[in-house]
Amino acid sequence: MQQVTADDLVNRAIGLSAGAGYIDVIKLAKLLDINVFFADDVKDDFNACIELDPETNYYNILVNPNHPLERQRFSIAHELAHYSLHKGKLDKKGKLNRDPKDLLNKMDEEKADKLAAEILMPAPLLKKYITQYYFQFQLKL
Repeated sequence: MQQVTADDLVNRAIGLSAGAGYIDVIKLAKLLDINVFFADDVKDDFNACIELDPETNYYNILVNPNHPLERQRFSIAHELAHYSLHKGKLDKKGKLNRDPKDLLNKMDEEKADKLAAEILMPAPLLKKYITQYYFQFQLKL
């Protein structure tokens, strides 16, 4: 599996939005050969995780089925961001350190949050939407 840069990930997301009008993070994961499943027996504080399946050598994202759809979408985008940003760590250990007390982990989580937001709201699409909405608003006045 090849390294996917943050820009690649965002550009693929933009490509997926063309017909749908939104970013389909499950299709984005499938483009990267990553499976998305609902996690079994999860606690409320569990959002999602990405892990290497040693039997198939493919990555799986497990997401909390009890969360609202919007939260699930962000959680999947967040895990895809980890795949792009921290693939070396994922390949080495099969999963990421999720210790909230670990400063490096906290920095990795913040980077993944930022990229997840960029995946779900790519700047070019956001600018287009704001411009279009602004002009529609001006015409109504």
